[in-house]
Amino acid sequence: MQHAPQPGRQSIRGGFAAPGPARQARGLAPRVWAGIQGLAAFAGHSRVRRAPGMDPLSPAFLPARVFGPGCHYFTFRTRRGRPGLAVPPVCAEFQAALHLLGLEGVSRVRTAVVLAAELHLVAAVPESRAADQVGLVLQGKLAPSLARLGLAWAPEFSHRPLPAGADGYPTFRYLYRAPYRARLAAEGEAWAGYHCAERDWRWFGPLTRGSAGGAGPLETAVAA
Repeated sequence: MQHAPQPGRQSIRGGFAAPGPARQARGLAPRVWAGIQGLAAFAGHSRVRRAPGMDPLSPAFLPARVFGPGCHYFTFRTRRGRPGLAVPPVCAEFQAALHLLGLEGVSRVRTAVVLAAELHLVAAVPESRAADQVGLVLQGKLAPSLARLGLAWAPEFSHRPLPAGADGYPTFRYLYRAPYRARLAAEGEAWAGYHCAERDWRWFGPLTRGSAGGAGPLETAVAA
């Protein structure tokens, strides 16, 4: 499969599925809507839809979309590229591991995906930790699941820093679409190995047009 450009590459919800139909909020004042979204802040995607008039491409949404300091793009591969990760047990363990990374203060994963022989994720790495440490912790949490399937991690994984202040939309869309490009799921089907943090789903979710694999006119316009 094709990979997103990774310049300067250095070697070294949770969303339990892609989002389904959401409830619609109508006629809410901005402060009320913000309060409801705050209460919904839990790992995974939002279960409520943005209020009418809140454009995810507007300048008001930009601070949420950009990469902050310490964001890294990680890629993990199985040894010799053997497939087998894209199965329900691994996807479930993957979601649990991402949740634990946040609870344990290791890292805050913003978006991630499981593919046949690879894992990709964007994570905010705390100043108190090195990116290598975050990767090793995640590998360790998932190693038993791989071993049960006769798989193992490749000796090295890669990570690269993402430019602080850069728009995150292209990277989020790339990971969101990855299972459909790889034919791991049919268009419109949810993928259990996909994760998007709640606060990021608030701006990114509306851009998916409510379909698990959907790509609407808005995506085409942004890509252009």
